[in-house]
Amino acid sequence: MLFGTSGKMVKKTKLTDADKQRLKVLRNKLSEKIYRLKTEIVYQKLSKTVEMWKYRSYRRERLLDKYLVSLRYKKPKRPKGLGWKDDA
Repeated sequence: MLFGTSGKMVKKTKLTDADKQRLKVLRNKLSEKIYRLKTEIVYQKLSKTVEMWKYRSYRRERLLDKYLVSLRYKKPKRPKGLGWKDDA
């Protein structure tokens, strides 16, 4: 005997073989669906991490290019504030 939510004893029903078979089929279908959903979630997370790595590599390349450009030789600029006197 089992106790229900009201605190009274509840009679446990006995399942027939056909009911047990239907429950088994239902459990199998549910487990397959759960497995598919879990694998789909894993693949989505995996694709997100791949996108993040791509972004990080693009960012790393861009920063490296920016750094290398900053190392190039730059010709000296004329001082500001002299105006027309500098041209003479």
